[in-house]
Amino acid sequence: MAGSVLVLLVIIVAIFAPYLSIHDPYEMNFDRRLEMPSKSHWLGTDNFGRDLWSRIALGSRVSALIAILSVSASAILGTLAGLYAGYKGGWFDLIIMRIVDIFLGFPVLILSLALVAALGPGEINIVIALIFVYF
Repeated sequence: MAGSVLVLLVIIVAIFAPYLSIHDPYEMNFDRRLEMPSKSHWLGTDNFGRDLWSRIALGSRVSALIAILSVSASAILGTLAGLYAGYKGGWFDLIIMRIVDIFLGFPVLILSLALVAALGPGEINIVIALIFVYF
């Protein structure tokens, strides 16, 4: 239940991020570097004087988009491959099962980081790597 509330909270912050961010997340103010949390900066500022709350709120949009795209694509492709393997059986089922066994032998985070390193930086490559790992 607590996890569901937390995920819902992150989704709400991601949707309403432009309205919830008080300051421009990219505006640098070197006079306000490394400030503690206050009424004007809810989570303080970083070493460039940027508001941390605004940066986290707008950054949650990218994280939520990557999560939604990779999980939904993995679920669709995995379900289709599993249904076809279960219906058809034979060599396709054996190949799918061996691929799953190989992926279960590696830690997911390390495998996805290796794939992102091979594909290069970028949100699309992160989504492709996560789809491939969770497929």
